[in-house]
Amino acid sequence: MMKAESKIPGIIALMLIGTGAYLAYMFVPVYMDHLKLNREVEEVVNWDRIHRVKPPTSQEATEAVLAKAEKIGLKLTEKNIKATVSPDQKLEINVGYQVDIDLLLYGKYVWKFQVHQKEKAFRQS
Repeated sequence: MMKAESKIPGIIALMLIGTGAYLAYMFVPVYMDHLKLNREVEEVVNWDRIHRVKPPTSQEATEAVLAKAEKIGLKLTEKNIKATVSPDQKLEINVGYQVDIDLLLYGKYVWKFQVHQKEKAFRQS
């Protein structure tokens, strides 16, 4: 004779695994896009050092970040980007944006991101 066991712990475990997979499916791609944008902004900030050219103006840097964000798939505007060049020709870029994620049963979740990159001073030996 088979022993009667409850199926509730198994159902709860499946629900938790399904919920975790769903949340990962919704949030991980958004975070990966943020990491890509962070890397692209860092490249824009250090462009002049890498390629040994004059540093970009704040407008050129803003346009470059907009182009890279569009390539990633993020919808940014010039209002989201603040690029400044210091008197010693160091470029600093701040990008603030948010992504709306529509979740089942919860509704819209707004995830806010901030990217801050400042040109790094390289050591000269």
